[in-house]
Parts: sequence; structure tokens; C-alpha cells
Amino acid sequence: MSIAFERDAAGLLAQMRARPVVVEVNLTSGDVILGVRGKDHPFPAYLAAGVPVVLSSDDAGISRIDLTNEYFRAARDYGLGYRQLKAIAGNALRYSFLDEEQKRVELERFEASCAQFERAVAAAQSPLENAVALIKAALTLPPEDDAPGNRLPVPPASRARPAAGWR
Repeated sequence: MSIAFERDAAGLLAQMRARPVVVEVNLTSGDVILGVRGKDHPFPAYLAAGVPVVLSSDDAGISRIDLTNEYFRAARDYGLGYRQLKAIAGNALRYSFLDEEQKRVELERFEASCAQFERAVAAAQSPLENAVALIKAALTLPPEDDAPGNRLPVPPASRARPAAGWR
């Protein structure tokens, strides 16, 4: 939570992005236990700097929340859309402790599940709604994938190194 108090926060974030070092973020705990939320939370800074993040939750028996709640908070409180949430969910596999083969298999399964979900959503809309959604996406998304707000690194599996999250 104290990235803003580092002497060279920008340098540290750049180093975290380059290595890459993943940060485990517990949005509800930061809010409820530490009172850190919104612009005071380092989550937006990690995203803007391209530092890989994953969402996690504390013990559901204590906090009474689950991982779905954390994704909901990321969307509601930080304005993340489907592409960013999907990238964060993919990071959970990319930076996992699975061996390379298991990681490959699970990432393929994840991508297939996402594709199936996306087809189902598209099929539920009329062709006109699909056209409007495509036009809106073309007008509102940054022209480059690495534009601010879309900087969720997807490193090759061989470079991904898990790291202990902050708490």
C-alpha cells in the first residue's frame, strides 16, 4: 500500500513491470481494514505503470467476501471493463505456480471459456446491437493495446515469476 511513499516510485514501478513482478491486490481488505480505496489505493498506479496484477481475497470466513466480489469492486470502483478484467484473470494463471505445461493447458482452457462466453453474449444480441457495440468499442477504446488504462502485461510464460503479494 505504500508505493506512493517510495523515494523513486516511478523507478520501482518500472522495475516491477520489467522483471515482471506480479502484485496480488485485495481491494476489500485494503478498504475495510486499512481504509485505503479509490485514488488512495495503489491499484490504479500499478495498472497505469503496466505492473502485472492479480485480484485475490482474504479468508472468506473472516471477510465474508469472495473473488467475485473483488472483480465486481474492480469494475465498479476503478472502472475496469471486460478486457482488463479478463487480462487480470489470465494473469492469475500466467503468474501461478503451475508448471509450464499445466500453465499452457489452463491458459488454453481459459481462452476457450472466454471465447465461448463472448460468442454467447454476441448471440444474445441482435445484429444491430452488435454493430452498435462494435462502433462504440472502436470509438472509445484507445487505438493501441498499450494505451494508458490497457497496460496489463501478458509476458511469455517462461518469464513469469510469482511474487509474494502485499498485505
